[in-house]
Amino acid sequence: ARYIDRFDEAFPPQRYPDVEVLHLRDNHRSTPQVLAVAAAVADTARMVPHRPDGPVPTVSEHADGDAEADAIARALRDGHQGGRPWSAQAVLVRTGAQVAAVGALLDRHGIPNHRRGAGQLLRRPTVATVLRRLRREPYGSVVGDLVPEPPAEGEAPTYDPERDPADLEAVAVLAREYEALTPTPDGPGFADWLVTALWSDDRSSADAVVVSTFHAAKGLEWPTVHLAGLEDGYVPSAFAATPEAVDEERRLLYVAVTRAQTELHLHWARHRTIGDRDRDRDPSPWLADVTVAIERLAGALQPVDGRRHLTGPHQALRVRRREADPVLDRLRDWREQAARAARIPTEAVLDDLTLRAIAEARPDDPDALAEVPGLGPVKAARFGPELLAAVRSPAG
Repeated sequence: ARYIDRFDEAFPPQRYPDVEVLHLRDNHRSTPQVLAVAAAVADTARMVPHRPDGPVPTVSEHADGDAEADAIARALRDGHQGGRPWSAQAVLVRTGAQVAAVGALLDRHGIPNHRRGAGQLLRRPTVATVLRRLRREPYGSVVGDLVPEPPAEGEAPTYDPERDPADLEAVAVLAREYEALTPTPDGPGFADWLVTALWSDDRSSADAVVVSTFHAAKGLEWPTVHLAGLEDGYVPSAFAATPEAVDEERRLLYVAVTRAQTELHLHWARHRTIGDRDRDRDPSPWLADVTVAIERLAGALQPVDGRRHLTGPHQALRVRRREADPVLDRLRDWREQAARAARIPTEAVLDDLTLRAIAEARPDDPDALAEVPGLGPVKAARFGPELLAAVRSPAG
């Protein structure tokens, strides 16, 4: 993807005059409203819709994971009315652990579901360790150990692949479902039930709602799509530590959004329960731009003092994003003005990955700016003073 994004640098027109760039912009899958949200996620991917208008997508904030599941279950039941098949709807999440957890919660609501990507959870080191322990240790001690211990005060958190928090959360949710079905739960019984539940759903062919990871949903489409768990730490993943990794997370969210043909609903929860611990959550940082796009579609931008301001229940998302990364916001504002002045797409000025790298590095002189990965000497020389001015605070 980086080679495509930087095609003009790799193959400048002066040296390759016969090169022709074809932009595949036509989209026959999704409504204009769904594509407007997709463009808010990744502005490199503005598509030309060829379907009639549809309903405006929604963003829903929930008190916790159970409330999110309840709301999605109600919406899925409503979508099943009138003889519409369950398979016309999908719930997409970022990780295989979430697939297992969401599927178990839908089971509780009596909603048939297929789980794409849940079987991969069995190959995760955390789950493999739990399965081994279940076959040789008391059930209660293993399940009671599914909550990871928080780091001591002042101690930096460390990642243990055999105690991945998301995977532990998924197993804890499934343990509650197993206990609801079994009067006398035991370790070997839960291990066998867990393996059967995860593998069999991936192979089922009955009419059911599809629960899938973003990645496993590539190439598929549904009339109605719910995106669940859109929280910082899931989307983007807490383990996306480089600009390249974060950019890939954004692309995966774009894939998820564009699986929807007609209806798109985005969900996040303020709290998640892992074992018996309640964890505070923040919305995905990309929900701020998505919310602005949705409010525009809904006509919720009202003129105030000569400008158009966001109104409605999701204004806090916009404010949170502004407070979270003002440097990146200033860089994006500069890029938009530069693109408008030159009458070119914003990504032809600088792509999102490079903007985020600059915002993260906070360069304060031309030498530091030149060291930002991906910028390149030509654009560093061309845009250097303006970039440095955007990085500095307004008062600086």
